[in-house]
Amino acid sequence: MLRYPYIEIRPGRFWRKVALGFARKFLLNLTYLAAGDLAAKAFTFLAFTHIARVVGTGAFGDLSFATAFTLYFALIVRQGFDVYGIQEIARNRSRIRELCGNILGLRLALSVGSAIILAAILPLLGKPSYVKVLLLLNGLSFFTSALSCTWIFQAMEQMKVVAISNVMSQAIFCAATILFLKSPEQLFLVPLLQVAGETVMVVYLFFRVNGNFGRVRLAFDKSAWTTILKESLPMGLSITLSLVMLNFDIILLGFLKPASEVGQYSAAYKVIGLFSSLVLLYNRNLLPAISRCRGNPKELQSISMGAQRYALLLTIPLAAGGTLLSRPLIQLLFGDQFIGGAAALGILIWIIPASSSRALYRSALMSHGYQNENMWISMVAVVVNVILNVTLIPFFSYFGSAVASLASELVLLFLLYRCVKQKIALLPLVHHIWKPAFAGVIMSIFVVWSDSFGLFARIIGGFVIYALVGLALKAFNLREISKTIGLS
Repeated sequence: MLRYPYIEIRPGRFWRKVALGFARKFLLNLTYLAAGDLAAKAFTFLAFTHIARVVGTGAFGDLSFATAFTLYFALIVRQGFDVYGIQEIARNRSRIRELCGNILGLRLALSVGSAIILAAILPLLGKPSYVKVLLLLNGLSFFTSALSCTWIFQAMEQMKVVAISNVMSQAIFCAATILFLKSPEQLFLVPLLQVAGETVMVVYLFFRVNGNFGRVRLAFDKSAWTTILKESLPMGLSITLSLVMLNFDIILLGFLKPASEVGQYSAAYKVIGLFSSLVLLYNRNLLPAISRCRGNPKELQSISMGAQRYALLLTIPLAAGGTLLSRPLIQLLFGDQFIGGAAALGILIWIIPASSSRALYRSALMSHGYQNENMWISMVAVVVNVILNVTLIPFFSYFGSAVASLASELVLLFLLYRCVKQKIALLPLVHHIWKPAFAGVIMSIFVVWSDSFGLFARIIGGFVIYALVGLALKAFNLREISKTIGLS
């Protein structure tokens, strides 16, 4: 019997088999996604560290502002269509070609509208002309985003294809950036090279879709578009609100503070982005399985146990170590001119365990028909984020924006947890925290004590100590992991 506060779960043989079968498939898919995304993000990160060193804090801040600003227009293109498509295909795989044609056609039409709106707004921005050019060039990504088919393979749980396409796109971008970007005057190449890598990915995915599922044609069925828009709108609004939480601070910094301060903060955020995208993939990987648990709380609880447990075991030491080592990490990756971003990194990195924990609750709400509740919860968290940013940034600059981001993330986690408990089932969280937290404290003592050691020695030593303490606490065990992945 598995005991949690306020709940007792007695999984019989059938549910143990369900949980183990899910765990094996989930872990395999997550391994593909994690390996592919880590490789892709490593290429992206390498490209942006090169960009930052070449162009300096000011130009890097302008580039970050342009990217953050255009992302809001990109959301008009993407909305909640990916999530809607994944859920519908997970429930009825015969609809692949129909959904693909209509979603791609709708997104392509919206991308044209987004580009027109962006061009119309540019003259109203009080920004230098070269920043406006960067904004326009970033807008080219609307079209590659519209035609991306990664969500189809996520719905079919063919994560290997998703991983290959991501790595391909970012490897091309990274190689081209290192080869061609040699001076600050070439900053305009960056969005063009990004679009080039994304275009290769789009073409590759189209070939795979046509080969695996039959030829897909763009569809312009207005009645189907109406249904898709109606069903995906709450998801799209929720995603939009999440984006506000992610980059409203950068946009506000861009208007209120010098570009160099935006650059410092953006350097810290690039480190977070190296890992936080794994949280998004983790969420997407959970979604198909959780969608099939609708009306079956016992299966959902079985999935929740392992998912939350290992999410926290992986992210808590990452956050603790990242806080203590933020200064040498920023110095190593971006150089001395970005060292001010270390203070922000030490706070922002705690977003990773918070967002990985809430991924399960958000997926549960969206797959069980509570999109409106999810949207309202996101709206509350965004209001908290905006109020804190507007209050703190004028006085504390990017340090204040880091505090605002973390605080609003914790509010979001609490509200999602409470809503899932009330509407669906109790999916415990606190129960899973104490063991990785205790192991993280022991690891942190070593990291502080080893201040005179080299950075990599401190990282490796901290990892070994965390693993040993975790094993001693039975937070995880090698036999369980080997059974999960099918090695024994």
